[in-house]
Amino acid sequence: MKIFFCILFVTLISSLPINQTCAGKSLQDVSYVVSIHFQKFDNQYDHQCLGAIIQEQIILTAAHCFYSCQNPKKFRLIINKNKKMNSSYYQEVATIVLHENFYPLQGNDIALVKLAVPMVLDGKFLKKLNYNHSESIEENVQGYAIGRNRSNVLKPNGSSNKSLEAMDNVYFKLIPLRIIDYNRCRQRKFVHLTRNELCTLAYETSGPCDGDSGGPLVNEYLNVQWGLLSYSRSMCKPHRIYVFTRLQPFVEWINKTMGEMLT
Repeated sequence: MKIFFCILFVTLISSLPINQTCAGKSLQDVSYVVSIHFQKFDNQYDHQCLGAIIQEQIILTAAHCFYSCQNPKKFRLIINKNKKMNSSYYQEVATIVLHENFYPLQGNDIALVKLAVPMVLDGKFLKKLNYNHSESIEENVQGYAIGRNRSNVLKPNGSSNKSLEAMDNVYFKLIPLRIIDYNRCRQRKFVHLTRNELCTLAYETSGPCDGDSGGPLVNEYLNVQWGLLSYSRSMCKPHRIYVFTRLQPFVEWINKTMGEMLT
């Protein structure tokens, strides 16, 4: 389990290229994805995890992204509503809540992040992802993980290590995955797998990479979230297994916790 530094912030990037499509959808349709960064000891920022907007003020991600640090004062959100950098602005993080029963490789790898100020979701450049659904997720059903192709490093004062235009090149990729039966996955030595997790196989392309943790697993239409990336034995490789926290068992926890956070 990777140990995370304690100084982090969250970057929301909603300007995505539209030249990649899937099931009739463009990557503009994943404008609910957020990128979580941390500040190293040299004050440089590196991408760490992904997450998804599920409400104007709430981001859903993996608990292990904050396992070593849960101080909201160490986080902030940068919103880029379109490809023009002068539209970007910061938001502070108010609260971070990890599932009370989370422990690395023992399930319950889920967390919620509350922003100090709600985002304005326009349904195009910024929108929320549906996590509360009744879709059947059976063996061999295909879904898509959303991975990150490139990250940009930002300094605390908001200036970039790269040119401002480099932000236009930040985009995500769709990773086709197939659901694997729980017992088959356990037989492949994923002995920590719980019933509250989804086992998937990267069968066409390389799988999710280091830094994609917390990112959503969505249906073929990219509009329903089935899970969020928790762990794997080997990252960025094809024909490997990737484990996601299954969201259906946690809908009640999400709703209850989100309600308490917004009160």
